[in-house]
Amino acid sequence: YRFLRISRLLRIYNRFAEFSSMNPAIVRSLASVFILLFVWHWFACAYWFIARQEGFNDDGWTPSLEILDRDQWSQYTTALFFAITHTTGVGGEFSPQTELQLVFTEVAIIIGVGTYGYLIGTVINVISQIDEEESDLRKQLEGIEIFMRKKSVNSDLQKRIKGSLRYQWSSQQSSFAKDQWFLEGIHPLSK
Repeated sequence: YRFLRISRLLRIYNRFAEFSSMNPAIVRSLASVFILLFVWHWFACAYWFIARQEGFNDDGWTPSLEILDRDQWSQYTTALFFAITHTTGVGGEFSPQTELQLVFTEVAIIIGVGTYGYLIGTVINVISQIDEEESDLRKQLEGIEIFMRKKSVNSDLQKRIKGSLRYQWSSQQSSFAKDQWFLEGIHPLSK
């Protein structure tokens, strides 16, 4: 039954991605962050399950028995801390004591490395796409600047025109609108 909730989350994400006016690369980055949070949550739940099965003690991998006296939020944050430190490799020292703990820790590390590789790739993709859009703007402005110099437009007017074009560019809502704006600036015979 709980896996039906996951499919509902996927439908919500797909609708958001389809109808969002945000840059698609940023939407993918947000999705990557939610995937990371989702992975951490499931690892925290699995860690808590294994700790309950093997018993709480001070062996360095499971929390002490005192954790059961704390509220549920405190128990969850302890398990989440364990999940984050195992998937990132940063934080506490947790040495697996049993075969199950060892396998779980290995899987957590492997999935953590893969998840972070995916997240880093997505962030790099976002940065390169944003830079690509700004590069298109710079090229268009350079072309306009060359045209204005050839037509001997005074420098004050050039600055005001470029400022106006930058403002128009930044106020466009979508990539399609930006493409239309560029096409309008091109002579009809050049299209």
